Amino acid sequence: LNIHIFILLLHTSTTFMIYKITKNNWVMGMLFGIHPLCSEVLGWSSALPDALATCLSAALVLSVYKEKISLIIFFAFAAMLSKESAIICILSLMVLHKNRGTLAVTLLIYLGLRFSMIGDSSVPFDWDRAMLATKGVVWLWGSSLFPFTLTAVRDIWHAPFLEFYFGLFVPILVLGVFRNGERHEQLGALLWFFSPIIAFPVIASSHLASERYMYMGLFGMALAFFAFNRKLPLTIRSVFYPLIKEK
Repeated sequence: LNIHIFILLLHTSTTFMIYKITKNNWVMGMLFGIHPLCSEVLGWSSALPDALATCLSAALVLSVYKEKISLIIFFAFAAMLSKESAIICILSLMVLHKNRGTLAVTLLIYLGLRFSMIGDSSVPFDWDRAMLATKGVVWLWGSSLFPFTLTAVRDIWHAPFLEFYFGLFVPILVLGVFRNGERHEQLGALLWFFSPIIAFPVIASSHLASERYMYMGLFGMALAFFAFNRKLPLTIRSVFYPLIKEK
């Protein structure tokens, strides 16, 4: 019970930080806070690392915006130690923000310590497993937009038709935000797109696309949707600029 209360506090803290990052927009905070796909993280004690890593990543984003170097280093290390999926947030911040030097050094130190103590845990590439994992990633993308099948254990062999094709639409939305959004919206788009991909090896080996793999992606989706909240037609149309020759 105490673990579930702690996870709920982390989830609430992340929701509040999304509210602050999106310039006090409570709709974006609630989009994450009450999203049905959060059910596994809130209900399973084994998902504590996902809740902790996402909360610390949100704190890292705020620290980067405030340019607090000591807090950037602390939250970056803490997030990666919680779960390595936080690396996606750090890499995304390195692409978009000027504090990339601090983030890069922190990431390199962590990776050096990680590989010196644990070593390389990569697995041989298998084409069939890779195709199956790709299907799982697209399913998770689709679930963020259309969370119809709510189950913590998702067997990829039985991916719903509708959710899968909703997932194919997500890269289009992500590209629209990245072309037309502000920095925090672009950061959200990267997290939304790449968060389930980092679980690719796990999905490939287990044939399961758990909802927890999309938890940080939901954090990103809430940031990205702020662009749609402000200018939906322009954001969607921007995807097709190369075809329709508009500005």
